[in-house]
Amino acid sequence: NPNAIVSFYFGIQFQAVYLPWALCVMTVLLGGSPIAHLVGIAVGHIYYFLEDIAPLAYGWRVLKTPEFIYNMMDPSLNVNTGRVPRVQQVVRPWGQGRRLAD
Repeated sequence: NPNAIVSFYFGIQFQAVYLPWALCVMTVLLGGSPIAHLVGIAVGHIYYFLEDIAPLAYGWRVLKTPEFIYNMMDPSLNVNTGRVPRVQQVVRPWGQGRRLAD
């Protein structure tokens, strides 16, 4: 939730959406390089655009989950995707077998 209030060093509170920027500022104050944080922020923005904004605005989707990931998961877990993976029928080469009570 980007609007949630988070606590940072020394009891400073702000919205969660600003946490990456606060971490970047804290790294600079401690004498570190902010490059890794800025690259992470840029990659996060690109991912958000490609996953959430572009499909709604342009009707195309660049990032797609591979089919084998869907097939590995239980179909009941795919509630947010709006799709049900194809379940392949397992064909075994042996006979029907017999029950113990027969």
